[in-house]
Amino acid sequence: MNKKANTILMIIFELLIVIAVVFSTSKVAYGYASSDKVLKINVAEDLAMMTNTLIGTHGDSKVEYPLDVEQFTFILSKGSITVLSAGDIAQTAEVRLFYLPKKYSATGTIENAKRVCLIKQGYLIELKNCQEVIPN
Repeated sequence: MNKKANTILMIIFELLIVIAVVFSTSKVAYGYASSDKVLKINVAEDLAMMTNTLIGTHGDSKVEYPLDVEQFTFILSKGSITVLSAGDIAQTAEVRLFYLPKKYSATGTIENAKRVCLIKQGYLIELKNCQEVIPN
């Protein structure tokens, strides 16, 4: 075989390898990004930040989480938010901590709620099902 044909075959082979690597990398990244674990982490982070925001606001207020989170169970306690999937054990739960000033308390447990709300009334922050708070 001549040198020019050999070079063309090497270029084609290298392109096929690059395409295969890009495809497999994007497949793994898509699988990771669409997993329940990532969504659970993001929801826990969001709710912890929303709680911190409510602490910093004056007066009573209500914040609704904008995503459908029906597949999760939430536990809000003094200083932490825990997010569990159906069938999760404590070791696979996502827990995010936040700081509550002395006068404040936080409570609430929700299972299978499409929408969740954080409600601040005085020094109490509650996690509730939004459909119970505001009927359709």
